[in-house]
Amino acid sequence: MKELESVVFRRSVRTIEESAFSKCRSLEEIDFPEGLETIGPYAFFECRKLKDFRLPGTLRYVGACAFCGCSSLTEFVFPESEGLYLGCGAFSDISRLKRIVIPEGAECLNQFAFSTTARRVELVLPASLKRFSSEKDARDGIMGSRFYGGLLSKWHDNKNNVAYPAIEIVAPKGAYAVRMAETNGLPYREKN
Repeated sequence: MKELESVVFRRSVRTIEESAFSKCRSLEEIDFPEGLETIGPYAFFECRKLKDFRLPGTLRYVGACAFCGCSSLTEFVFPESEGLYLGCGAFSDISRLKRIVIPEGAECLNQFAFSTTARRVELVLPASLKRFSSEKDARDGIMGSRFYGGLLSKWHDNKNNVAYPAIEIVAPKGAYAVRMAETNGLPYREKN
């Protein structure tokens, strides 16, 4: 299975189990079916050749480290969805990642879902976003309103020996995300 290059799931698939394709280093293409609801923890962990893909609007849960280490991915555009949960490190350690788009309607985002990227990532957030949470908040049933380490992580420019914030927030003027970026000294741009 480690030599698998592409996967097309049947329409009836609702869950991709934990570690199902973990370390399939030849995997380049995935066709997720509309109807898919769950991608388990570590499902595509370190699938280093995996290219950008479309996530279905029916997706409700992406487990911890599900796409961690998928270093060929460059962009995630999440579909409009009712209550999508992104686990800790779900999209972390992705060295080529440039852009993440969270759709309008999302109200809470786990900061650690996108932590430890190797370069600055544009995080496009909706006006509907009302809070950021951490894994500890989720376990304790608390939804915090301050930034934690995931959005404050840095990438390091070895050539110039300088550390930069790993995330640049892009959000509508006056949005919660802009206020939080200002409060915490994160780079941001306002969008119309």
